[in-house]
Amino acid sequence: MPTTDLILDIVSFVLGLLFVLLAVLAGGRMPTGKFKYTGEKRSFEIDPVPLLLLMGLAMAGTSAYFRYKVNDAQTKQLADEQSRNDKLSAGLDKLSAELDQFKNERLLATLTLSDFDDPSLLKSVYATGTSSKGERTSKVQFTHKSGNEFWAPVDGLELGSTVSFQAEDTNGKMWTGSLTGQLAQAAVDMQPKKKGKK
Repeated sequence: MPTTDLILDIVSFVLGLLFVLLAVLAGGRMPTGKFKYTGEKRSFEIDPVPLLLLMGLAMAGTSAYFRYKVNDAQTKQLADEQSRNDKLSAGLDKLSAELDQFKNERLLATLTLSDFDDPSLLKSVYATGTSSKGERTSKVQFTHKSGNEFWAPVDGLELGSTVSFQAEDTNGKMWTGSLTGQLAQAAVDMQPKKKGKK
């Protein structure tokens, strides 16, 4: 269904063509007098046939010209909005990446193994992070700090995670301990695991 703007464009164009056609067909039958215009600063005279031609061309082209200007302005506005949306999208992506980075903490826990005398006997340390996304267990590259204390770095923990550690020495003795709440308090007192429990 044609819009009102399209109907006005067509009517204006047809009227303009009718003026041009009238000027061409009735050019010889028109009165020979000239139209005179006198203004404050300018004045001119024009024959009726060129006047009708000018009026017809003006009517035929005016609506198309303004439609072009409106479409051009809308195109520029859409390009500006697209540019603004691209900038907002890039900013949102950056914030999302920063939020993901903020959600994933790196924990450097200090593990204190009770009743453990020889640090060279510690064979492995495993960390299990439990969060809203589930449970993830990974082997930890531990470093001896002093006495019966070890550093155990754990990456990729979600905020609010619970982290539990399990350490084992070469004799098969195991220790367990866990952190809850704020992971910044990363000192874990690990107790020997009793036989029969997992």
